Amino acid sequence: GTSPCTFGCPAGIKAHGYVSLVRGGEYEKAFQLVLETTPLIGSLGRACYAPCEGECTRGSLEGPLAIRRIKRFIADTHYALENGKASAPAENGKRVAVIGSGPAGLTAAWQLARKGYGVKIFEAAPVAGGALRLAIPSYRLPAEIVERDVANVTGLGVEIATSTHVDDLEALKRDGFD
Repeated sequence: GTSPCTFGCPAGIKAHGYVSLVRGGEYEKAFQLVLETTPLIGSLGRACYAPCEGECTRGSLEGPLAIRRIKRFIADTHYALENGKASAPAENGKRVAVIGSGPAGLTAAWQLARKGYGVKIFEAAPVAGGALRLAIPSYRLPAEIVERDVANVTGLGVEIATSTHVDDLEALKRDGFD
């Protein structure tokens, strides 16, 4: 089934699933379950505004679950163990350009790469991560956490060209992007 908190989550993350896995001590499985939806697990564990907590069925009993803390725990546990990177799936022969390496761009690139597309992100800033790196202060979201989340994306073969401003979409087509 689907819990009400899933509908409250802009990313559609199945919180009830990973909460259950964490309760059973299956931290890596919990990480992988969230990873099915988004590559930004560490960042969300620190910077998400947690609208799911307003929909939490535990709220009327004892208060909503601290979902950010649980997500942060599974990300920190995964990254501390240096678990292996995901392998890139077989390529389908299509190339996609993604403009911007913020949360939406990283997630789009990651989802496309999982389906076999060759993906290159073009980022005007000197670092990848968009608002995660440039708008959220480091005491709230350390740069190394964003870098780990970006590595979830590049681990699938996604290239990121920083300091690259795109003005001409037709030029991307001429460069072989579908």
